[in-house]
Amino acid sequence: MQSFSDHEVIGFIVQQLGKEYPQPPVPVEAVEKKVDAWRKGGMYPDLSDEAWQKVLLHVKTKVIITMDPGETLSDSGLQIWLPERHADIAWKRWIAYKQLLTQKGFSPGVLNVLDASTDEIVNCLGDPLLDGSWKRRGLVIGDVQSGKTATYLGVVNKAADAGYKLIVLLAGGTEALRKQTQFRVDEGLIGRDSSKSPVGAHLSVTPVFGVGNWLVNFLSAQGLTTQETDFRKTSKQATNLAIDPQASAPYVFVLKKNKTALENLRDWLMGHQLGGAKLDVPMLVVDDESDYASVNTKKEDSPTVINALIRSILGTVTKSSYLAFTATPFANVFIDHETTQELLGDDLFPRDYIRTLDAPSNYIGSRSYFGTEEEVDATRLVKLDDAEDCFPMKHKSHLQVSSLPPSLIDAIRAFVVAVAIREARGDTSARAMLVNVSRFKRVQAQVHELVEAEFHRIKDAIELHSVSLVPGDTHDELTALRRTFERLFSGAELRWNDVVPKLKSAVHSTSVRLINSDRVKQASDISDLESERMIAVGGDVLSRGLTLEGLTISYFHRSVGASDTLLQMARWFGYRPGYDDICRVWLPDDVADQFRYVSGIVDELRAQLRAMKKQGLTPQDFGLMVRMHPETLKITAQNKMGAAEAKSWTVDIAAKRIETTDIDACPETISKNRTAVSSLVRGIESAYPHHSWAGGGGPWPLISGIDKSFVAEFLDAYIPFVTDALFADNVLSSYVEKTSSPALKTWTVAFVSGKGAKVPVSRNLGINAPVRAVKIGAAVTARGGSRSHIPLKVSGRSTRLAGKEDIGRTFGFATASDRVEPRVYEAMMGHGPSLMIYLLEPDFGDSRPEFWPQTGPDGADYLVGVKVAIPGKPGTKGSEVKYLLNSVALDAWRLAVVEETAPEDLGDLDGSDDE
Repeated sequence: MQSFSDHEVIGFIVQQLGKEYPQPPVPVEAVEKKVDAWRKGGMYPDLSDEAWQKVLLHVKTKVIITMDPGETLSDSGLQIWLPERHADIAWKRWIAYKQLLTQKGFSPGVLNVLDASTDEIVNCLGDPLLDGSWKRRGLVIGDVQSGKTATYLGVVNKAADAGYKLIVLLAGGTEALRKQTQFRVDEGLIGRDSSKSPVGAHLSVTPVFGVGNWLVNFLSAQGLTTQETDFRKTSKQATNLAIDPQASAPYVFVLKKNKTALENLRDWLMGHQLGGAKLDVPMLVVDDESDYASVNTKKEDSPTVINALIRSILGTVTKSSYLAFTATPFANVFIDHETTQELLGDDLFPRDYIRTLDAPSNYIGSRSYFGTEEEVDATRLVKLDDAEDCFPMKHKSHLQVSSLPPSLIDAIRAFVVAVAIREARGDTSARAMLVNVSRFKRVQAQVHELVEAEFHRIKDAIELHSVSLVPGDTHDELTALRRTFERLFSGAELRWNDVVPKLKSAVHSTSVRLINSDRVKQASDISDLESERMIAVGGDVLSRGLTLEGLTISYFHRSVGASDTLLQMARWFGYRPGYDDICRVWLPDDVADQFRYVSGIVDELRAQLRAMKKQGLTPQDFGLMVRMHPETLKITAQNKMGAAEAKSWTVDIAAKRIETTDIDACPETISKNRTAVSSLVRGIESAYPHHSWAGGGGPWPLISGIDKSFVAEFLDAYIPFVTDALFADNVLSSYVEKTSSPALKTWTVAFVSGKGAKVPVSRNLGINAPVRAVKIGAAVTARGGSRSHIPLKVSGRSTRLAGKEDIGRTFGFATASDRVEPRVYEAMMGHGPSLMIYLLEPDFGDSRPEFWPQTGPDGADYLVGVKVAIPGKPGTKGSEVKYLLNSVALDAWRLAVVEETAPEDLGDLDGSDDE
């Protein structure tokens, strides 16, 4: 009878459950029933009871996973070609890759979303069979350690099936990351293990590997780099290949962002050109960690070497598609959107499409470790406040490290105990600990030596005493390990007596490895990092892109100057099936606060993308506004912002009335805004059943004491007119959500009433709409936008709500007849900030537009306008938010906020004025 591993059984049962329950998640009881049936069926007699326990644990974690599809913001002129060709493409590579992922235990729900998401990205790449010259530039935004590699390997497999002939994967800036990426490309695309075969080896003499198991006698791709060698001079000489535009298998290169490697590829491609003419071959360049090294950090007439080489490689062919992948896209979107240079072509700004990837529900990210800026969650964090004496945050390469702080010794013990817990649970997969305290290799070597000595001291104590102790006897180290268990892992649903027998196996075969650029050059097989049991001591090599499988304990004591660098260092993010409850991170409190901030601004960026998609905008209109850290943490390195005219802009909304200035005439937008109002009212009435809309007295229905989350959610859902900057870019909704000011914690929500028809908002609320004369304004077409935006200009004067004196410019819909009576005013402003909603009955006179519906879906004919009033004085603590603007946003603000913002409010980041 054939023998099966528990890993194969897990994959098989997950696949069967996926067929029975095509829409995840699968009920837990169904999982338990299925696993028990297979165990009793006797089909896998080699599996022990302990192995079946592991099978049940891992199957549960996989089949309950869900995943949202993400969003795509694309140029209106982007051709939709894939649906028409889809049925005619064989998809051999994609099907093989999907089978590989199934074997690895990917849930059916995640695979379905991955299939749809990669289809959408491949469509954005451009049709490789399209005649003529064309180019595409795009960006995909994922989360750190969230599986971006699985996505881009799915994309390149489908791109190869569709007809792309040259595929270049740029794998970060270190050889360690290039080796790891090559290993995954070998497994997921090429189908052979390049560490065991020379470049260009024939299929018959190359070991089958990964997707090769499902591609028998089929050459999936021709790999021109290996796990041992980048594309260097020696590999060029060994590759006597001519580029065949009709080749059945694409030519695949995995390169690090290194001047020599990129020059070699450029020269090799140019050597195949006839008479200097561009190659008529479709090329796909996938740039992993694209914010690293690829972005131009100099003047456009003298771009950085790596940026120039990428652009020149793309310029060797008539059909090029550049696909950037990153979790920290700040540098990418600060590329000047209007840059072009005759020799090198356009810069790498994602002008054609930007796609966000949502992580599966089992992803353990920033919120899981840190919580948010508004709600701190430190469940997985361990305080680190004693490391400064041993390795100060700011130190030089000559630092002498003579001892380890007690916190690092504590973390090593925690790693041993956590591994023992995993052993007791039947989990024998990879496990790792990360120690990152310095970027200097000399300091790393000293720390490695001390950590190795400490680990072996603990290991010796376990091997000598954990089994031989007479009941009642104690040993100092075992006592310390027990205290670590009780303090950090009391919720692991195991007793200490269950863990002790596993301590010996926990330390067995575990090594302490120094991983930096020097050591990786000596490693012949980077796949060790995929399966080895180790404590990894390192710095920058461990800080970007490189994955430590089974990472359970992390110790991080680093000073980082930029948000994107900080986020990339969070290697503890990712997937921890069956052991996420025992993952712990040691780091200082201020660094944890920085992580919460960075996670918040990434969420805000995604919200901006959603808002832009709602408005029909394009990547060319991607006016990025990134909220700046209140202290010293930069968004990205200063030189990465040099190509764009990045400016800072401060928003102070205290003592101001912020209002929608125009209303979009699009019927769909009008309908969605009505829905947003209905959702707000339903939410408030459900959460506050004992509050009455008449509670404020006077002519306006209102409720006070409403949590700010309701207001933030409404402002996020509301679709303003395209030129309404504060609303359109989610600045206001983000501010309301993120503010920590106690004065802005609760709000008053009011509906302005008038003398028009009654609008039934809910069963408990009906509003007599204010009647306003409305004129149709001149159409506004966003640059590259998919449609024109027609503003509806509403007449009327604004009511003064934010104070008894006129403060700042106002736009509004309330006339003198709608003025708030003094008692209503006092009631509203006495309860803090206010959200006022206008359900306006438009009076078009004799010029009612054809597109205007006779009535809304609820029988009422109305527009939705919004006003936000925040009491206080300008400069009040907590009322100011500073933003960094890219070149697109700066252009928009020059047009849209010229009357609102004084020139001195747009200041250079260095605090000096332009000459």
